[in-house]
Amino acid sequence: MPNRRTAAVLHFAAAVFLLTGSLTAGGDPRFDCTQELAGASRCLFVTFAQLAAGGGFSGEIIVTNQGYEDDEAVRLDFFADDGTPLALETDSGMEAERIFPLGAGESRIIPFSLDSEVAVPGYGRLTFASSASVRGSLLLRVMADGSLQTEVGVRADIPRSSYTFPAEVDSARFINTGLALANGAFQRVNLPDPTAQGFVISLIELDGTVRATTVLPLGLNGHTSAFLGAGSGTPPLFPGLDNFRGSVSVSAAVDFGLLALRLESGILTSVANDFGPVVGAFDIRGTTQETPEAEPNNSVGDAQALTLPANVTGVIDTQDGRDLFQIAATQGQVLTVYTVTEKGVSVLDTYLAVERPDGIVLAVNDQNELIFRDDGFLRMEIPEDGTYILRVEDFFFGEGADFTYNLLVRLDPPGVP
Repeated sequence: MPNRRTAAVLHFAAAVFLLTGSLTAGGDPRFDCTQELAGASRCLFVTFAQLAAGGGFSGEIIVTNQGYEDDEAVRLDFFADDGTPLALETDSGMEAERIFPLGAGESRIIPFSLDSEVAVPGYGRLTFASSASVRGSLLLRVMADGSLQTEVGVRADIPRSSYTFPAEVDSARFINTGLALANGAFQRVNLPDPTAQGFVISLIELDGTVRATTVLPLGLNGHTSAFLGAGSGTPPLFPGLDNFRGSVSVSAAVDFGLLALRLESGILTSVANDFGPVVGAFDIRGTTQETPEAEPNNSVGDAQALTLPANVTGVIDTQDGRDLFQIAATQGQVLTVYTVTEKGVSVLDTYLAVERPDGIVLAVNDQNELIFRDDGFLRMEIPEDGTYILRVEDFFFGEGADFTYNLLVRLDPPGVP
């Protein structure tokens, strides 16, 4: 067990990690750079969702060009919690940004620190040409009384609309799991505009059942953080939660950044997350009777009304190349919509969208991140009472008799697993 001073430092470290935020940028290849970089008309942005300097914190960012082509201008930016530039002490002096070339196979190590008795949290962002293969890692350390107390490694992530990570809460063993969420504000071409949204967080037991679900609201550009269970100095996401071991599935309408952490006996470590949800935990095929798709349903006016929960069998076999469905929903409800295509039978690469009747797109997804699957998955909080349109089409705009699918749709009240 660490001494009281060390424990206090590490609990503070957890608070810093879990109270900082980031403005994550789109890593989708359709992302349109807001500013040209080295002549590239399209760029990729990846984010170090959490960092801190001063007050015992320091670290290094390691950037590697894994490809076989040089990148003439890789950009690294440091930002404070409010999105303003954050100047840190590096090997080139005080700087909030750096632009540097990175040849094929080369790596660059950029140390950072701050001469401050108080830790200053923030985040970092890498920008590079979409044709490059640049990757980044963050190594963050906490010192107390001249001794290393903890060291955390975090990769730079491309934002997603769903994440999953392992979790444990056990008060008797001083174990808790936390997460930080970042609701970015970068325009992405052909994707919904970033907006205030609710993050749907579900606890999933080892046997695959959902133990509890909560929705955490977060404003545009905002960030928030919390531990799953009590006892770590911040209000828990799930009051009374204890003796839990399983996974956590987090989803929202628009892509976001996430960092998961584990606190055990005062020692803070990072937890590797996976892109995508735990789809099987929300599957309703075994409990919901199949309903055939009813044509025509290729326009908003002809959208097929669904009674929920619904398990629709359909096929994209018209020239319009899409099927539309409509549902009535109430603000605060949790909408889960996903497709299942039968391998070896269907050639459909599903593209899912949730829209308003006026055509405003709220959420899109074409990959549930399961290996060798081309199915879509969306889970989101309903923003207001009204009618919503669900659109199913092929990602490559194909159609035919073998573009078959099952569309699964459910609506749950807030707080219902």
